[in-house]
Order: sequence, then C-alpha cells, then structure tokens
Amino acid sequence: MKAELNTSERLPQEWNDWVATNIIRGVQPETIVQTLKDNHFSDAQIKAALSDHTKVAANNSKQSIRRLPNNWKGWVATNLLEGTSKNSIAKVLAKQGFSHAEILLEIETASKSPYLQAGIKAAKLLKKREWLLNTCDDLAKLDPGYNKQIEVIDTPPFEVFIKDYYSKHKPVVLKKVSIIGQH
Repeated sequence: MKAELNTSERLPQEWNDWVATNIIRGVQPETIVQTLKDNHFSDAQIKAALSDHTKVAANNSKQSIRRLPNNWKGWVATNLLEGTSKNSIAKVLAKQGFSHAEILLEIETASKSPYLQAGIKAAKLLKKREWLLNTCDDLAKLDPGYNKQIEVIDTPPFEVFIKDYYSKHKPVVLKKVSIIGQH
C-alpha cells in the first residue's frame, strides 16, 4: 500500500502541536522537517508550520518558559485521564495566565507520560467494571421482588442456597446457621 501525500494547506492540529513542542524543546529544524517528510506532509505544509512556530519560539525565547506548578500538572493529568480535549485544557490554562509555549509543552509532556498512559489503561478497565456492575444491576431489577424486602429463612441446603441466592446475587438473612463439626 502506497502512502499518499498529505496536501491540505495546514498541518493537522496534533502535528502542529508536535512541531511547536519540539521547537520549544530545541530540536533541530532539520530533524523536524525530516520527520514531517517521513509522514508524507508537503513542503508547503512544513514551511508554513515552521514559519508559524519559529516566530512563536522567537517571542517565547525572550520570556523564560516556566514549568506548571504541581497542582496544575495534576489538574492537566486528571483532565487528560477523563478524556477532556487538549484544546479545552489549553483554554483554561491560558485563562490562568500561562503562555502558549508553557501550555503546549505541559500538555504534550503529560500526554506522552508512561504514567498517564498506564492511568488511562486503568481508567478504561474501571469503566468496563462499572458497566458490568450496572448491567448486572439492570438485569436484577427485572425481578419484581428486587430490592423490596430481604428474606429471612432457616439455613437451606447448600445446593439450594447456591441456586436460589448466591448465583443470583440475592441477599438473604439466615436464621439458623449450622457450623460443621459442632453438634
């Protein structure tokens, strides 16, 4: 399969942010250009992206790029875990007075963090668990006696307890519990 040349006038936002972040980090322009060419972007797209971001980088080099305080780093990570768009996160950070360069650098650094990637994996697993529990609860609600009153019964034979209560996740209070080995 032959990869097609990407000919839209501008780079996609994700690539645009990638270029900006790498310029801020001091990556050599030749390396950035080669990576963009390897990903089939046109010379016009590359030139426009580098031109835009070189101007921003020149302005930012006059100001020192601060690292976000830890409380804001945690806020960024939490929002990325929850699936908030990078754009929405950037808008909030900009309202708090952080520069474009600081915002791009922090969001890209957080997005690439193996810790965040592991957190996203765990969050997806928890969402699956929640879905399963909600589904089980929805199925249990199909029983007209669901959540009405908990039965109080004498201890039934083990097989009956498993079939009628345990396997259905149906609560029950047992009045007479016999302990094996006691008479």
